[in-house]
Amino acid sequence: MSLNQKRDESGTKMIPIEFIEIAPGRRALRPLVVERFAASMTDIGLRTPITVRYFPRSADRGTPNSYLLVVGAHRLAAARLLGWREIRAFVITGDDIKDSDVELWEIDENLMRAEPDAAEHALLTKRRAEIMEAKAQEEAVSQSATPLSKQARRGKGQKTGRDTASIRDQAERTGESKDKIARSRKRGEKLGNDTLRRVTGTSVGKKGSELDALGKLAPLDIHEQALIALLKGIRDIASR
Repeated sequence: MSLNQKRDESGTKMIPIEFIEIAPGRRALRPLVVERFAASMTDIGLRTPITVRYFPRSADRGTPNSYLLVVGAHRLAAARLLGWREIRAFVITGDDIKDSDVELWEIDENLMRAEPDAAEHALLTKRRAEIMEAKAQEEAVSQSATPLSKQARRGKGQKTGRDTASIRDQAERTGESKDKIARSRKRGEKLGNDTLRRVTGTSVGKKGSELDALGKLAPLDIHEQALIALLKGIRDIASR
């Protein structure tokens, strides 16, 4: 059963906000987006429920039922800002849902709804491709096949279609063009996670052309330039 099917069958329910947990390492909240959601939710309520993953209560410890946020961090933050005690959510349940499926869903939601800048788009696209590759490897193992690296498959004259499949899958699920996704994939591979995180939210990270220029620098220069861009972004925020 797919994650979308699981969510559709579960429907929505009101859950206590105090029981919703947020895993570490999530993308940073944007205060202006939270404020925009809060204003909208004040006027018309929550139009799109958040999505959480359900973890039942531990009987021996007496802990309450808990929910791990999957999608909707800005909406949840807005609800907390408004003082809401409960929020409507799609609740994912069941042991057959893998963490990788949940992460894929979160990535797709962020690509479609969060309007990431070019650097964050490259990060999300790169991570999505890594998950897809891992899932393909798992499938090969489950079918008693020996998973080969991309280089090994090329050496044996095999087609390396997983990159193309990943781009196609992302395009189908998010509605983005394949060219846009391919460009982000290339930027992610060229610059790497560390550099992309440094420039996310800065003037360099906002434009793909700036990232492409950054990718042409020597590795040492890339990190120096990323640090400069980060400091400039901090100065820009401080001057507002």
